[in-house]
Amino acid sequence: MSDFPQPNEWIALFVWYVLFAFQISTGFRNSSGIDTRLIYRRFYNRIPGAPPTWAFASWFVWYILLAVGAWEGWRSSHFEQKNDLHYNVFILLAFILAIVLKFWMPVFTGALDFGGGLTIILIAVALLSAMLGLAAANAIWVPVGLFAPVLVWLLYASYLNVSMLRFQRCASHLIKEMRIKQAQMYQSCFDKTFKNTRA
Repeated sequence: MSDFPQPNEWIALFVWYVLFAFQISTGFRNSSGIDTRLIYRRFYNRIPGAPPTWAFASWFVWYILLAVGAWEGWRSSHFEQKNDLHYNVFILLAFILAIVLKFWMPVFTGALDFGGGLTIILIAVALLSAMLGLAAANAIWVPVGLFAPVLVWLLYASYLNVSMLRFQRCASHLIKEMRIKQAQMYQSCFDKTFKNTRA
């Protein structure tokens, strides 16, 4: 059982949470500024066993579990003293996992790149499985208990990603058409503006 955290360790917990929870995008908008929410939901609702879209708010719960688990592993003197190599690899994998997860939402729900989203999720599954294994091998049980439900969720998310792959061609076509329409709209606006300016 870990000793009571010191003040600087509470600060470290906050840093770990920010590392996992801060996202580079809220999704549903790609690099061209196109809102993909309606397209995504039309596909998503056709997946057997898919939870309601509001269930994805649970990601923030998973981020808390990941942050606390990584923090517990980081501050465990038992872990560091028992196997220094395993400890360092655990911290490195936690950092990589936090970075990798930031790309899932902009790729999967923003760009509607379902293959790319699946790749990210599978990498996350591999990283978290390795972290869980390292913690279990060194009897650091708090991270094991916290990581296990997140791993189950990631495996379920993998199923959702795989199910969305059959819609990839249609999604890519729609995004292409929307970009063309967007470009035409902008060009029309520019033409009118420049014409009025010359007049």
